[in-house]
Amino acid sequence: MAWALTAGSGVSASEGPPSFRWVRQLGSSDYEYSYGLAVDPAGNCYLSGSFTSPQLAFGGFTLVNRGQSDAFLASFETTTPRLGIGLVTNAVRLSWPASATNFFLESATNLSPAVVWSSHPATPILVGPSNVVTVRADEPMKLYRLKRFP
Repeated sequence: MAWALTAGSGVSASEGPPSFRWVRQLGSSDYEYSYGLAVDPAGNCYLSGSFTSPQLAFGGFTLVNRGQSDAFLASFETTTPRLGIGLVTNAVRLSWPASATNFFLESATNLSPAVVWSSHPATPILVGPSNVVTVRADEPMKLYRLKRFP
């Protein structure tokens, strides 16, 4: 399972690999350390790290190690749509792109190691370019995610 941090919505998971936009190598003959994941305000994801293997593949990009260890910087996008969450009068509005026809909404009550995700019973309503589910704000706390149809 691939994962990515998306701005404003936490961690999102995807069953498929992310689609890399570009990757840059920062290599020399010296050992380098660089580890991190960052997201800019537009939701672009950046990943940095180092590698000691002769080559490292990122989708269609292959980096060749130039020393004992090389650092890399990559930008990628995930194929998982972003789940939007907003407050409306006495309710929480969950939304995602209507073009994401192969995803459905799931909910859970906690993230303990034995977390149980269940299909959310509400049927999404099409509002402009988005699927929308509205949940009453006074319901018990739940966590939500989008799941790809098998």
